[in-house]
Amino acid sequence: MKALSIIMTKLTQKILKLDSQIYTELKTSNELAHEAMMKADTHAIKIMSDAQQLFNEQKEKKLDILSKELDKKRIVSEKTLKKNMQYFDENFDIDELVERLILVAKEKVCY
Repeated sequence: MKALSIIMTKLTQKILKLDSQIYTELKTSNELAHEAMMKADTHAIKIMSDAQQLFNEQKEKKLDILSKELDKKRIVSEKTLKKNMQYFDENFDIDELVERLILVAKEKVCY
């Protein structure tokens, strides 16, 4: 009986020791998993930040390109307008216009 009691005590001690080791390993495992999740979160935040920065840089480049194109078109439009105004000033004869208006008015009144 005494031998059985000693064996039971040793088994109980081994079970308690294993239980303690399992608890320690689980605790370590949880800590490592938590650290890994924190690293993954930090990495994900950095990737999202980098992606946002890249998006903003691309948007700025596209806006610069569109702005330059708009400036070029504005310059061309201004040149065309000035050219057309100059052409109008050079080729517009008020006397001829008045004569044509009088002619049209006579035609409408007389006929």
